[in-house]
Amino acid sequence: MNTYTLINSANNDNFFFKIINTINNHRKLFISLLIILFYLNMYAQDSFLSYQLSFERVKNAFEEKDYNLKQEFQKKGFSYPPSNILLVSYKAEGELQVWIKEYNGSYRIFKVYDVCKKSGDFGPKRIQGDKQVPEGFYNINVFNPSSDFHLSLGISYPNNSDRLNSTASDLGGDIYIHGSCVTVGCLPMTDDIMEEIYLISAHAKNQGQQNIPIHLYPFKFNKLTEYIFYKEYPEHITFWENLKSEYYYFTNNKRIRNINIDSFGNYKFY
Repeated sequence: MNTYTLINSANNDNFFFKIINTINNHRKLFISLLIILFYLNMYAQDSFLSYQLSFERVKNAFEEKDYNLKQEFQKKGFSYPPSNILLVSYKAEGELQVWIKEYNGSYRIFKVYDVCKKSGDFGPKRIQGDKQVPEGFYNINVFNPSSDFHLSLGISYPNNSDRLNSTASDLGGDIYIHGSCVTVGCLPMTDDIMEEIYLISAHAKNQGQQNIPIHLYPFKFNKLTEYIFYKEYPEHITFWENLKSEYYYFTNNKRIRNINIDSFGNYKFY
């Protein structure tokens, strides 16, 4: 070992000794800061649910349904409250599915809910006023405990794929999963069902899930549905082929991939 190495090693040792001495000298302060950070993290999680429960509709839904939801989760082998969920909807089948992510990273279905009323036609939403339910890959971006339609969860339409694939100056917005069985481009559930979906989603967000994905498909892809719908709506084939890639990946693997959008508005998966 040369002189430079010895000096450098000594300096490094001295540096680490200084850090250790600093921690020892301020042990109580250091421990106090760790405790404060722990409780701040706990509060940041609990504060979302606490805020939601300050609204009467959410509070009533919690009191009426949370215990039964917990029992149903446990009966199906899920921990409660959930910490990671996925929502998947199919227009043709009129379904909204709730999937729960398990410890091994794969998803398992918890429940299938009926969408109580349909709006628009098959194909993506491309303009304000077309009454279309969007198709594509989105996130829940709004929790509205005082909705005109009981309770509602906002869908992050339009995304960059919608913008790049539309020539309209106004693509519309305000697409929600909501209570009350009325719709113009949304996913309406009954109030009773909406309370369950809202609570499950609120719990997941409270547990730390910042982005709750929702995948909106025109139908469940298979040879028969592809033949029927591709023949009836040839203008959507390219777009649906893009969606189909993730549909089959999820169906076969019970996992979702990361999703980007390229400069042409196509979804890219990795």
